[in-house]
Amino acid sequence: MKKSELIGILKEKGVKITQPRLLILEYLMTHHIHPTADRIYNDLSKRAGISFATIYNNLNFFVKEGLLKRIRLFDDSDIFEINLHKHAHFTCRICKKIYDIDFAHELEEELSGFKVEEIIVNYRGVCKNCLGVEH
Repeated sequence: MKKSELIGILKEKGVKITQPRLLILEYLMTHHIHPTADRIYNDLSKRAGISFATIYNNLNFFVKEGLLKRIRLFDDSDIFEINLHKHAHFTCRICKKIYDIDFAHELEEELSGFKVEEIIVNYRGVCKNCLGVEH
């Protein structure tokens, strides 16, 4: 998604466009690293003087508005991503990097007797970059 598209969506929803909101969205669009709120704060506070509360509140707002996805990892930390297309993740147990993986299978979005709210597929293992260094 392009910055202009995100601004258009914010305007469509009647959301006030602020400098912190634009900084957070720009960061997520240019850093495809699946960051935590802490990581975003550490990177943005150095150059923009933005508070952790502002970042955290805006991330929650963006998730609520459907502009971001929050993903709970196995260690109970939350990461945020702007890629809203259906995909899986691969988490390397050595370098801890998280990769977006195209997901070829169709998953059941409706299960008899259940209300599916979210589908999360996360593979865990060793990435191709770490395979040669694994002991």
